[in-house]
Amino acid sequence: MQICDLHKSLMPDRKIMRTRQKGLMDRITVITVCYNESPQRISYTLDSIVKQTYAVVELVIMDGGSKDDTIAAIKHYITHITTFVSEPDHGIYDAMNKGIRLSTGEWIIFMNVGDRFHHQDVLTSMMSNSDINDLDMIYGDILRNGREISSAPSCLSRRYLYNQAICHQAMLVRRRAFDLMGAFDISFRLIADRDWVLRFVNSGYAYAHVPAAVCDWENGGTSSDYITHGEEEHAYHLKYFSFLERKVYGTLWVVIKVLRRIRSLNFSVPVRVRDRF
Repeated sequence: MQICDLHKSLMPDRKIMRTRQKGLMDRITVITVCYNESPQRISYTLDSIVKQTYAVVELVIMDGGSKDDTIAAIKHYITHITTFVSEPDHGIYDAMNKGIRLSTGEWIIFMNVGDRFHHQDVLTSMMSNSDINDLDMIYGDILRNGREISSAPSCLSRRYLYNQAICHQAMLVRRRAFDLMGAFDISFRLIADRDWVLRFVNSGYAYAHVPAAVCDWENGGTSSDYITHGEEEHAYHLKYFSFLERKVYGTLWVVIKVLRRIRSLNFSVPVRVRDRF
């Protein structure tokens, strides 16, 4: 463990349902975003949430106005749900921002449908960090597509965040960081989490990396829209990085990618390049 201190609802129409939470421990809010998901995928994610051994968990579900089968699948977990809203939104980050506003936990983590906690003791383990009182974010690694562990760095440098991000499903964030710094910038449809993490690091908040898998992450969906992703990355680079940084970090990224392909003997055309041209 390291600290890197770098200075249709269930009823018709829109309704919000709440239940009381008990306990003296810091409450964790798990925010789940979904839209027209299958019952199997709903269960895949929500089962991993409701089975968490941490004592005080608040489950907030933000649905984008799904069809009846999705709502019925969510209703199966009604006794575990603290807050449920089903209404149209402006994308995943808009829904996540709504979830933040409706949450009451001291800590917030996102676990969207299609992903799941790696095991039932994830939240308990993260909150057992001896430095928890000094931290505003704890993040870990991910199991990518059920095959390989993708490890996050112990320190989130500007060079790392230039072209990479940590998975928001693996980030446990103290509520005050969102209150003081703001939520996700919904002008970014695909990389608002990277934008938020860079703002977090630039603001000097303390964080720690847990060298263990936090979530099983499913690649694909909107994140595979490489053209939009490239356009947003360009805007992100212009917004936060100087001309010199863009040249240096961009060149280093290309060199690293080429060396990795040479080592793996992978000479296929990158998917992003193929899709663009």
